[in-house]
Amino acid sequence: MGEGAERIAEVAVPILAVMICGWLSVHFQLFREEAIWMFNTFVFTFGIPALVFKGLAQQDLPSLDWDVALVFLILRIIFGFIMALYTLVVRSFDYPGEFVFNYIGTTWINTIIFGIPMLASLYGPAVAVLNVLAAISSLIFQLPLMLAILEFRKVWYPSEIVRLKDIRGPLEKDVETGTSVEGKDQTDSQAKKASRKLDTVVVARNSSASVPQGEQPGSQQQLELTSKINLEEAEKGSLQEKQLSTVDKLDDVAMHKSTLSTVSQVRPKTPWEIMRDITLRVFTAPPMIGIILGILYSLIVVSGADYTDFAEPKPSGFGLYLNNFVDFFGVTVTPLATFTIGMLSYGRFHHFTHHLVRNIIFIVIKMLLMPMLAIPLCMALDIDGIKGRSAVLIASLPIALASFSLTRNYYRQEDVIAVISAQVIIGAIIMVGTFTAWNEFMNAVDLFGEIPDDAMFKPPKKK
Repeated sequence: MGEGAERIAEVAVPILAVMICGWLSVHFQLFREEAIWMFNTFVFTFGIPALVFKGLAQQDLPSLDWDVALVFLILRIIFGFIMALYTLVVRSFDYPGEFVFNYIGTTWINTIIFGIPMLASLYGPAVAVLNVLAAISSLIFQLPLMLAILEFRKVWYPSEIVRLKDIRGPLEKDVETGTSVEGKDQTDSQAKKASRKLDTVVVARNSSASVPQGEQPGSQQQLELTSKINLEEAEKGSLQEKQLSTVDKLDDVAMHKSTLSTVSQVRPKTPWEIMRDITLRVFTAPPMIGIILGILYSLIVVSGADYTDFAEPKPSGFGLYLNNFVDFFGVTVTPLATFTIGMLSYGRFHHFTHHLVRNIIFIVIKMLLMPMLAIPLCMALDIDGIKGRSAVLIASLPIALASFSLTRNYYRQEDVIAVISAQVIIGAIIMVGTFTAWNEFMNAVDLFGEIPDDAMFKPPKKK
């Protein structure tokens, strides 16, 4: 391990420690689970927009390395196409939902929360602008695409139908075909009754065989009579339970039919209304507001006034106040989001083993195949040096915490939410190893040229 691995550990180990603190806070009931969504809302609404704004506002936009943003845009397009083909092959009932689920699990990169501190440990704080450029392709392409599909999905597959599909099918089939659930329960009851009678006979015979001499002759009959009484009482209780269960199931069918009828009576949104809602959601998303304000600030102010350039060692005037304001929010992002992931992990580690195959496939695609594909893309676009290595390292990061919030808002299926939560948690844990391994590999083969251990990233100067 080289000096780069040591610098990564200096940041990664505290990140894991903060995650453990988050887990402990839930274990000892210092916070309720509702705090997860409160903290996540704060990070998404205030922290990330502040980081994104500062990352763009301190730059001269025409001089930025937009080719890095292009790499991640191409990566998202390629993997989106692959996930679309895969979803067609598996022939899912919920095609749009299955596609977005696969797309989130393999491509939505944690470029800001973990990406900025991890890259900064190697190449200095100025490298954060590359993280912001990588995130732009997510906000202008992947997020709008996923929102569009999920909103149209509400029209194609109403959420109640998707949620009740696996429940209502067998129940309604029994009702519609005339095969009553009660009849099935009675058949099961008869079989169990016969089995219990056989058990009674066996018990009676065994008891008879074991009666010692001198014992009263009526003890065997007494045992059989007691067994029969207990059997009749058990059968009465079982029949009552079956009848209640049958009523509950039939009530469920009636409720589900009523719900489906109500859903079908709601006027679906027109394509124009859906696109209007999506546009509003995308452009009013807090990270997008940070991007827009950062670009406007850079275009209007930075190019004509040196004192507002955050890249200066000591900003002065208005730039000083603005710099401190966004820093107060920006510094909360990594610790608070990491603490929140630790809270999220409490009681959810089993989600990884319950969906082991899919979780492993998602991790391999996200943290192995995506950075592998980033290498030839960087070479094709003539991206080398720190920029090239940073692109590969960013591509190796796990999926973002926001992916869990998105699936929680749009999906009712517990298995979907479980897989995404497992990806967020396990990805954050193994990130230390995969990030270090990719860095050591690129150092060993001098990928993108030889880079000294103490090399720092320097953003392009104003032209």
